[in-house]
Amino acid sequence: MARFGASIALCALQCASTVSASSLFRPPPVRNAALLQTWEKELDGAGGKDTPVTRVVGLLKNMMGQLQKDMDQDEALYKELSCWCNNNNYEKKEAVKASMAKIEELE
Repeated sequence: MARFGASIALCALQCASTVSASSLFRPPPVRNAALLQTWEKELDGAGGKDTPVTRVVGLLKNMMGQLQKDMDQDEALYKELSCWCNNNNYEKKEAVKASMAKIEELE
């Protein structure tokens, strides 16, 4: 049994001497080129997928457009209501003056 273990160790040493450790971890050139091409596509955004960052930017742009639209509507409503309030305030003041004059007249 010891002799069998020694022969396995000797075989492993011979195999290790013919293949270097750096060549075991080096990807083949074709695979390396394919990985670089895929990585460049993803970095350029040509992969067709939205990244989380681009989705957030898109949502923020949509929100900005919606807020601008709401702001314009609010401004138009404010102008309409402020005009109504000013007119109504003027009319009510005149009505109060007229009523006070009528009260003075009746007393």
